[in-house]
Amino acid sequence: MPIEQPTQQKLKKAFNDAILAKQDYLVTQANDLAKSFGNLNALSHKVLDYCIAHVQPQDKPNQEYTIKINELVAYFGMTKSGANYQILINSFTKLNSQTAVILPNYDDQGEVTSVTLTSLFDFIKIEKDGLITFSFHRFVAPYIFELRKNFYSFRLLELSRVKSKYTLSFLKLWNSHSLGAWSDATQPNELPPSLHLEASLNDWKTWLLGVDNTGKAKNWSAGRFKQKALMVALNEISTLYPNSRILVTPLKNGRSITGFIVDIQMFNTTLPIKQGLLEQAHAQTRKYF
Repeated sequence: MPIEQPTQQKLKKAFNDAILAKQDYLVTQANDLAKSFGNLNALSHKVLDYCIAHVQPQDKPNQEYTIKINELVAYFGMTKSGANYQILINSFTKLNSQTAVILPNYDDQGEVTSVTLTSLFDFIKIEKDGLITFSFHRFVAPYIFELRKNFYSFRLLELSRVKSKYTLSFLKLWNSHSLGAWSDATQPNELPPSLHLEASLNDWKTWLLGVDNTGKAKNWSAGRFKQKALMVALNEISTLYPNSRILVTPLKNGRSITGFIVDIQMFNTTLPIKQGLLEQAHAQTRKYF
């Protein structure tokens, strides 16, 4: 019996099932990149932030950057020890293995015709004398440059104070979905813009928790996710920005939570805000006051 040859329809279905179903990996614009590394731990997030901070407006896609391990040790407030050097070197190996990127290519009708499987970094070179040289992949570099220009406006000092990986992930979400331009990183007294972000539970889990090896969001219940991830991030943000009002609204289908709305309103005032973090029980009521 002759072997059945794959039809165009079967090929298309196989393509869709294998690649396009993993929407969490697809990077179509710069702010997608900001929310695509939920698998990173807090230290890896901060090391990545430190790397991106070296990008300059005039840089080319093949630009190489060199940092000293001692600079990272000082930045993180660590002591100079072999154990800490090893921790930071390990964080680079994790960055190299956990920053896969899928870039779609479109035809004139906007249909995805192919995808490029790549990674954030082209290479990371670690030398015995403590020098670390790296370059972003040439396909991803334009997204990095756009991200650095339009979204990645955080001050490194501000990011270094963050303790939770969930907060770091949320800050990047805020940066890419903010209602208005984020303040210039050189203006320390300017407040971030307000935020209104509505998303499904699956999207929230993907952004803050990351995905498993199959590209699916981690299997946390809505209650666990809210308590152990979302509220951890928002409580720390309310501490970082005390003159803010944060409202969390669950989206429900019957008694099941299907998503969350997070609203953050900033107040440029010297008066203290009595309650920085609020939770709203019903999706129908979404007013601040």
